[in-house]
Amino acid sequence: MVHIFIEDKVDTKVGNFIKVYLKNINLPVPQIDSTNGYTNLHLVRIKFKENTDQGIKNIIIFDADDKLNKGSYSKRKQYLESKQKELDVNFECFLFPNNADDGDFELLLEKIINPKHKILLNCFESYEKCISQRKNSKGICIYNSLDRKSKMYSYINAFPKSNKIEERMKNKYDWFFDNPEFWDLNHQYLNNFKKFLLKQIK
Repeated sequence: MVHIFIEDKVDTKVGNFIKVYLKNINLPVPQIDSTNGYTNLHLVRIKFKENTDQGIKNIIIFDADDKLNKGSYSKRKQYLESKQKELDVNFECFLFPNNADDGDFELLLEKIINPKHKILLNCFESYEKCISQRKNSKGICIYNSLDRKSKMYSYINAFPKSNKIEERMKNKYDWFFDNPEFWDLNHQYLNNFKKFLLKQIK
């Protein structure tokens, strides 16, 4: 048995993606809970201990982040390993986007967009290039460019949807990860994630 911990609330896009992806690779969906951020492992220390005592494997799935938000794959991995020793707990860890590079969950999503809709990313790039050229007299950009979270939200929001589907997306953070029209869950970019899950969840 395993118990997965993520940074976000469970009923958000990350939690929903993990559930859908586990079903896609024919693995059972275990209990998933939130740590409310990568710096709050101490708040779930007792649960980690209880799980280990009961033979339940703790799995952490967080963002590696990058230098823009004071992270990186190596920095985040080192931090989590140090907390593991400090708190005297056991867990296995996967860092988005691919357990090797800097980035986050949204970068993973960007990689697995249905190829026929890649044109949308080109539109975002043109938009970002345009607004980055709008500067004041001191050479400072007047507008903020889209971060990856905003870009991915704009991507899924670009498709025509019924009012009922719109509500489902906004209220339940359902980004239709099971719909191949939007996402390619068999993309090779997910291979590291798949190998990790197959190894940890049996």
